[in-house]
Amino acid sequence: MRKLISSIVLVGTALLMLLPVQPVQPVQRVRAQTNAVYYTVRYACIVSPDMRGSIEGQWVLDCNGKMTGWGWEPGHNCTYTEMTYQECGGGGGPDPGPFVPDGS
Repeated sequence: MRKLISSIVLVGTALLMLLPVQPVQPVQRVRAQTNAVYYTVRYACIVSPDMRGSIEGQWVLDCNGKMTGWGWEPGHNCTYTEMTYQECGGGGGPDPGPFVPDGS
C-alpha cells in the first residue's frame, strides 16, 4: 500500500512539473515611441525679484526613449513644464537632433 501511494505521489508530482504555468505579472510589451518630447522647465514660485517664467531646465525624450538635457527636471518643485512634440521618423527613428535653447 505504501508503494502504491508513493508511486501515485511521484507520478502526480512529475505531471505537475510538466504543466505550463502562467506568469504572475503580465508581460509588458515595449511600444515604439512615435514622438520626441521637448520639455521646457520654467520657474513658478513668487520671489523677489520676480523670476516667474524663467527657464530652469530643458530636456528631450528622444525617439529611442533616452532623456537628455540640463537644469531642473520636469516636475521639480516650484516649476511648470511646457511640452512640445516632434514626430519620429518611422519605427522609432533617429534622434530628433541636438537641443538648442531658445535663449530666453
